[in-house]
Amino acid sequence: MLPPPIPEDDAERLAELLSYSILDSEPELDYDTLVRVCAEICHTPMALITLVDKDRQWFKSKVGNITDSETPRKESFCAHAICDPDNIFVVSDARTDERFKDHPAVVGAPYVAFYAGIPLKSDKGHPIGTLCIIDDKPQELSENQKLALQLLSKQVMSLLELRKKNNQLELALKKLAANNKSLESFAFKAAHDIKSPLNNISALSSYLETHYTEDASKEGKEMLALIGKSATVLRDMVDGMMEHARADQALEDALSELTLHTVFSDMKALFSRSDVTLSFTTNVDSIRFHKSVLEQIVSNLIANAVKYSDKEHTAIQVSFDLNTAQKQLTIAVQDNGPGIPEEHQKQIFELFHKLHEQDRFGQEGTGTGLATVDRLVQFYGGTIEVSSNLGEGTLFTMTFPYPLSISS
Repeated sequence: MLPPPIPEDDAERLAELLSYSILDSEPELDYDTLVRVCAEICHTPMALITLVDKDRQWFKSKVGNITDSETPRKESFCAHAICDPDNIFVVSDARTDERFKDHPAVVGAPYVAFYAGIPLKSDKGHPIGTLCIIDDKPQELSENQKLALQLLSKQVMSLLELRKKNNQLELALKKLAANNKSLESFAFKAAHDIKSPLNNISALSSYLETHYTEDASKEGKEMLALIGKSATVLRDMVDGMMEHARADQALEDALSELTLHTVFSDMKALFSRSDVTLSFTTNVDSIRFHKSVLEQIVSNLIANAVKYSDKEHTAIQVSFDLNTAQKQLTIAVQDNGPGIPEEHQKQIFELFHKLHEQDRFGQEGTGTGLATVDRLVQFYGGTIEVSSNLGEGTLFTMTFPYPLSISS
């Protein structure tokens, strides 16, 4: 038996093989199907997809009387085949071939007599293995059978290239997720660090207004008031950014059984005002949800309705509807406020987008609340829709698949 020669480009060839992350992977139906088709077309009892590693040939797919999952490279027919990557390597009768007549697989099981292997070439031209057929009787291939082998080998490579691209995509997504996580952590820390000097500025301007306004000119008083107002606006924006960053922490909370009566009571206590009526309706006593996520979603929408109401008395209705037949949970928040113009109804969910410069209390919004709501809803596979009539109010409707699950 003559050992196979080592190709001059073997280092590059091995690097190309490893780039597919295919060695020692589990069996896959797509590859197994191609091997079976190959055996049927060529009328052989055995067929394989082999990948030639540094010291072994490993079988990705096989059909027939082949029990091993790999064999030494030095005993590999396929290692001979990859030395001529542009042609089919055919051994009509290994029993009389000087290179193979004393080969262990020829003189013993599976008693190879006929072998034909076509190299599997990567896009860079490196042969990483073969699609091969084996028989225990000598034979020859027809031109149609050779053509079929070539076409099937290209299909194998298409599957391998698709696998590589999927692996690259998964890696890119993991890197992107890691980068996003780092960026969000940085943003949260930066926002937290910024709050301290902003609080100092706000406190100092308040102190100066209280103790030194009698000695200050009209212009000086206006400047002090402007400094205090600017510090408050910036602090509110930082709070909004921190809340948006904390959304990821909320997403990691465990599901728990929430009694809706308790949720309603907490919301009423949080928004207890003489000029606000908060009412709730539900067709179910409890739901499995993430507590902090539910609180963020509903409280953000209620807070917006209160802050931007143009009515003497603000009426807000929150409803929960669980449709077990359709496996769907709907949460709706309706207010009687000024409404939202149609041209702004998509933009309101964009981070930092503000429909109004100030709320009815004279405070500037941050444009983070609805963006956070939208982000949380989408994470759980839900959708949020807005419908509004100017002067009559706005309805936010959120629909979730139920039981709740994380959207991929």
